[in-house]
Amino acid sequence: MRNDTKDRLLGFIDKYGPVRPSEMAKEFKLSTQVIHWHLRDLKKKGLVEQIGSPPHTHYNSVRNPQTTVTIPPNAEPIISSQFSYLTPRGELLVGRDAFTAWLSSKDLSKESSTLAKAYKNNIEKIYDHLTPPFSTKKRLETILEDIELADVFIPIVFRFSGIRLIRS
Repeated sequence: MRNDTKDRLLGFIDKYGPVRPSEMAKEFKLSTQVIHWHLRDLKKKGLVEQIGSPPHTHYNSVRNPQTTVTIPPNAEPIISSQFSYLTPRGELLVGRDAFTAWLSSKDLSKESSTLAKAYKNNIEKIYDHLTPPFSTKKRLETILEDIELADVFIPIVFRFSGIRLIRS
């Protein structure tokens, strides 16, 4: 039974790698402790490699090494603070991990530098046309006729952080 589980884990890593132990635990309906036990054995045998450090550890097949992702230094701060990716498994990743996962999912790791520059340029274009803070008072007053507002501000972020209502 153990060899069958290790073979299935290795097949999963080959197909979807690099993957996290939590993803494997969900897929095979096993505890993370059991997954780690199998991964430790596969790592000793030289069949898988560990990428990153806890809590952001991924495992990849040695037969399918991860392509190096290159992000230019001037694009690194924007990607670290602005890039987010929702994996097909429903996990929200942010920053460099998100960018790397997105590139891997689209098989675009070789073009990482070009795509990072394009992302940086697009974000800068968007931010050049925006002047914070954004007031949505007029729009909300037409929707919420019976509520009197002093003002409503929405911060400039792509992940919505909420609305603050101020009553007068």
